[in-house]
Parts: sequence; C-alpha cells; structure tokens
Amino acid sequence: MTFAIFNGIYFALSMFTDLLRSQRAKLYQSKILIREDKMENFEKEYHLGLKYFQENNVNDAIKHWEKAAKLNPASAKIFSILGNAYKILNDFDSSTYNIEKAAQLDPDNFRYLYNLGLVLFEQKRYN
Repeated sequence: MTFAIFNGIYFALSMFTDLLRSQRAKLYQSKILIREDKMENFEKEYHLGLKYFQENNVNDAIKHWEKAAKLNPASAKIFSILGNAYKILNDFDSSTYNIEKAAQLDPDNFRYLYNLGLVLFEQKRYN
C-alpha cells in the first residue's frame, strides 16, 4: 500500500485522490508520495527521537530525527522539531537551517516563522 503525506498527515493513496484535485495538493504532489516501508521507518525514527528527547538525551534524539528527515524530506514537522532540538543545544546555525526548511515546506504555518524569529532573536540577528 502506498501512502501520501499532506500537511503532516498521512493518507492512504486511495483516500488522497480528492485532495490531489485541489490546487494546493497539486503543488505538493511531486514531493509527498512515499512508499509504505519508508513511512514505517520514518515513524520508527520519529518515535525513537521522541523517546530519547523525553529522556533528556537530545543528541540521540537529533540522530533519529535526522534519519527521519532523510526518509521523508517533505515533512515540515520533522524539520521544525529538529530546529527546536538544535536550539536547545545552542546550535543556532543548524536550528535556523531546519526551521527555515520547515517554513519553506509549509509556508502557511505561522508557528515555523515564530520559532525562526525566536532563534534569530536569541542570536541578536534583528534590526
């Protein structure tokens, strides 16, 4: 079975047909289809990252979230999570990169822009 992701939500491809007809879905269409095995691995890496993060092991959490991002590079959510994790480690360059990537993938999500503003503010990168 093939799955598709739209705005961070997974759909069976058969359920996704109606969404593909909308203009917005057509823009994402080339980026969002992933195979089931990749989705399962993405979910595994995502949840392992959460487990390590809950144990205050941010470095290992990042390792798993980086793997998840490679498995599903169309997921704005995973890049946002990575950006916030890097911010905790005071790695502002990586934080900025990942949050900007999230904002590019989902430009309608104001939280990504807000988080980017927080990271830039902490670096005193404002006028």
